[in-house]
Amino acid sequence: MFTTIPITILSFAGVLTVVTLVPSYYRAKNIPVLLSIFWLASTGICIGINTAGWQGNAAIKWKAYCEISIRFVYASAFALQCCSVLLLSRLEAIAATRYVSLTESAKKRRFIIEVGIGFILPILYIALAVVNQGHRYDVIEYFGPTMSIYPTVLSVILSTAPTLVASVIAVVYALLCAYWLFMRRRQLSAVLSSSGSGVNISQYVRLFGLSCMELMWTVPINWTIQMQNLFNRYGDGDTLYPYPSWSIVHEGYSLINQFTIEELRSTPVGRRNLPILYLGSLSIAVSCFIFFAFLGTSREISNDIALKSSKLFKSFRIRSKAVRKQKQTSASNSLSQPPLSPNEEMKMESMDDLKADDMHIEVIVERTLYEEPSTGKRAA
Repeated sequence: MFTTIPITILSFAGVLTVVTLVPSYYRAKNIPVLLSIFWLASTGICIGINTAGWQGNAAIKWKAYCEISIRFVYASAFALQCCSVLLLSRLEAIAATRYVSLTESAKKRRFIIEVGIGFILPILYIALAVVNQGHRYDVIEYFGPTMSIYPTVLSVILSTAPTLVASVIAVVYALLCAYWLFMRRRQLSAVLSSSGSGVNISQYVRLFGLSCMELMWTVPINWTIQMQNLFNRYGDGDTLYPYPSWSIVHEGYSLINQFTIEELRSTPVGRRNLPILYLGSLSIAVSCFIFFAFLGTSREISNDIALKSSKLFKSFRIRSKAVRKQKQTSASNSLSQPPLSPNEEMKMESMDDLKADDMHIEVIVERTLYEEPSTGKRAA
C-alpha cells in the first residue's frame, strides 16, 4: 500500500530538531545558518502538512495555503544552495586568511549582502516563477499541491538554471575551502584565532563538514529532479516548447489539475516521476537531520539546548502547579459553599424570618418571667 506517512512524521521531527538551534546561532549572529534553518523549517512544515492533508485524496481545498506552500517548496532547493554558498564563502575567507575583524559599517554591509543572497534572491526566484506557471498548481494524491511549470527555454533560464548554477558555485567554494584547509592544516588554530571570526577549530570543522555533506546529498538530488523535470515532461518526445506569449502560456491559468496515484502509475511519465516526487519530499527531512547532526551535537550547543529546555520545563511545571492549585482552591470553595437555587434562597429567607420570630417570642417570654416576681413583691 502506498503511503507518505513516514515523510509526514520525519518532516515534522526534522523541523523540531533544527528549530532548537535558533537561539544559539541567533546570539552568534550567523546569518547563513539562520537562513538555512528558516528555509528548512518552512519547507519541512509545508511538506508535512501536504503529505498529511492529502493522504489518500486529491481534493481541491485550502487554496490560500496551497499558493503559499507550492512557492516555499519550489524555492527551497535554490534557497538552500544560496545559503550553502554564503556559509562556504565565509569559511573559505577564514581559511584563506582574508577574513578580518569588521567595522560596524562593514558588518551592516555584510548583513545586507547575506540577507539579499539568502532571502531576497529566493523571493525573486519565486516571483519569476509566474512567468512559466501555466496554471495555478497540481494536486497529487499523497503529495498535495505542487508547482506546475510550462516547459520552455525561458523556464530553463528562470527555473532550472539558477539552482544548478548555485550548486556549482557552492561546490567551487567547498573545493577552495578544502584546498586552504590542506595548505594550512598545521597552523589552522592560529589562523582561526587571528581571523577575529570567533570560530574555533571544532566549529569550523563542523560547519565545513555540514556544507560538504549537504552538497553531496542535495546537489545530486537537485540535478536529478531538474533533469527529470526537463526531459520527462510528456510522452510525445517533446522536451521544450517555444514561449509564444504571456497570454497563450497563461491561458486557463485558474485551472487546478488533480492526479491520483493510480493515474500516475498508468502512464510512463507518471511512473518515472513518482520516485522523484517521493525522494524530493523526503530530502528536506533528511537535510534537517544532517543539519542537526553537525551543528546540534557539539558540547556548547548541547549545553545551551539542555539549559533552555530545563528552563522551559521548569517554567511549564511551575505554571501547571499554579493552575492545578487554583483549580483545587476553586473546587474546595465550590464544595464548601455550593450555590443556592432561587427556591432554596426563598426557603432560607423564610427560615430566617421564622427564626427571628421565635427569638422575638423567646425574648418576650423571658422578659415576662423576669418581671412577674418583681410585680408580686410590689403587691405585697
